[in-house]
Formats: sequence, C-alpha cells, structure tokens
Amino acid sequence: MKNTTFNLAQKKPVRSTGFTHSSWVGLFAPAETPVAITGKINADLRAILPSPNCASAISRRTAPCPPGRSRRRRSGWPTKSR
Repeated sequence: MKNTTFNLAQKKPVRSTGFTHSSWVGLFAPAETPVAITGKINADLRAILPSPNCASAISRRTAPCPPGRSRRRRSGWPTKSR
C-alpha cells in the first residue's frame, strides 16, 4: 500500500490559493417530529453554541460557531434542489 501521508505544516493555507470553502452541519429529525420538540432542541442549541465553553471547543477544531440560520437557508432549498 502506498504511503500518502504528508506534513501539513509545509503546505500553504488553502485561502492563499484563492479557493474559498465553507461547511455546514445540521441536525435532522423525522418529518413528523412535533414542533414543540424541535423548538426545544433549537432553543437549547442556540443557548449552548455561543457559550464560552462550546465556542472554545468548536474553535479548537477550527469551526466557527455562528447562530442558527436554518429557516433562512431552508427557504431556498425547493428551488435549489430541483
């Protein structure tokens, strides 16, 4: 098997190449999940994500900790997914 490991410290940051990147992480629940439950999960996550402990843990993994924007993003899905 060929060894494909390399030292990332010797590589340029992706941003320096002009390439931009973003990622998205979401939680999913069955379509029939009651609004009261999804609302509680959403409220709890919105309270936890900006907390110093959570933000610190996430930033150590190089991921930003923005507030939820799923409703705004989801509004465009029907036209983008066809």
